[in-house]
This record gives sequence, structure tokens and C-alpha cells, in this order.
Amino acid sequence: MLHWTDDRGTDPSIDEEHHRLYELMNKLEPVIAEGHGAQAISSAVERLYARLVRHFDHEEALAEMGPENFRQLLSSDHKRLLSILGRLRGLAAAEPDVRRVVYDEFIAALARHDDDVDTPAFTMTTH
Repeated sequence: MLHWTDDRGTDPSIDEEHHRLYELMNKLEPVIAEGHGAQAISSAVERLYARLVRHFDHEEALAEMGPENFRQLLSSDHKRLLSILGRLRGLAAAEPDVRRVVYDEFIAALARHDDDVDTPAFTMTTH
């Protein structure tokens, strides 16, 4: 189960968005990874994808205050995460084990993003 902690010292609006995203991912994870029919899986992935696009847009808007190299890193990492979800989109009818591998890849990449990109960056913008 995914959990965002508020002890990171990041922008409160980023913390709130991460809480909501993690709640959504925890609700959708069984549908995506274990399967409840191709339509339900496709709908869950689309919902997560759309929510992440909005979240990433918000992060990138906040990043306008930061250095150019950070904005480029953030944008590049967001595209990479969305690319993994894009692959998952095409696996709605695949076996659960196949979806699980890609979903786990996404979760690992997201954890790295949150720890190595978001936390340092949005701590920097609040201090």
C-alpha cells in the first residue's frame, strides 16, 4: 500500500495532491494489477493517467519558480512515468502477471520520482 508522508517539508499543495494520488492508486491497484475485466482495467488506467497529467501540470507550474535544469528534469521524469502508464494502457486484456510487472515498474519509478525529484525540488521551493 502506497503512503505519502508529510514529513518531507514540501509545499503543502504538493503534499495534499500526493495524498489524493496515493489514495487513488491504492483503490485502483487491485483492479489494474489483478484484473476485473478489460473494460474495468482500461477505465482504471485512464482515470489514473488523467489524474497524473493534472498533477504533473501542477508540479510543472510550481517548478517555473525553480532553475531551468530542474524544470527539464521534472518534465522528462513526468514523461517517463506517463510512458510506463501508456504501456499499461495496452495491457488491459493481458494476463494479470504481465500487468503486475508493468504496474510494479510504474510504482517503483514513481517512488524514485517522489524521493529523488519531488521531495528535493519542492522542499527547495518552500524554503
